Amino acid sequence: MKTLCALLILMTLFSNQAFALLTSRLSFSSGSMQKRDAPSNSFSELDLGLRYRFDETFSLQASYLARFVENDERYSGAQLILPISLELGDSRYSLESYLAPGYRFISGYQAPLVEGGIGIKLNIFRIGVGYRSIFNGLVKNGLEDESQLFIFTTLGVL
Repeated sequence: MKTLCALLILMTLFSNQAFALLTSRLSFSSGSMQKRDAPSNSFSELDLGLRYRFDETFSLQASYLARFVENDERYSGAQLILPISLELGDSRYSLESYLAPGYRFISGYQAPLVEGGIGIKLNIFRIGVGYRSIFNGLVKNGLEDESQLFIFTTLGVL
């Protein structure tokens, strides 16, 4: 939590104040986790984050995540992504899509990721769906890469 607060303070100091937006984000995903030569385990994941928009296109999102695996294992960690967004519409109602490279730090290992999504913006509320690929095999032997489908909601403008 201290790291997230420090990151948000730094982003505030180095941003263009005319376009600075801070939003909260909640997402829920599910998928399966597999170690090599072992059966896969289904999981659900909850992700609560803050997104800081530098301008209409570029932003930075820091999230806390909790993963609940079917065999009663639980993992927690943080995720940092750099979304590049495209909005079609006006400032109150629009269709938004994004693509984001990032990195995940979760319970003893870390992994690069890429995610993308599409959502509908209704004033200060957004709802959408997305797809995330986590490249576990690049950094930890014995783990397979993961793919997740997720839904998200975003609320608030400061």
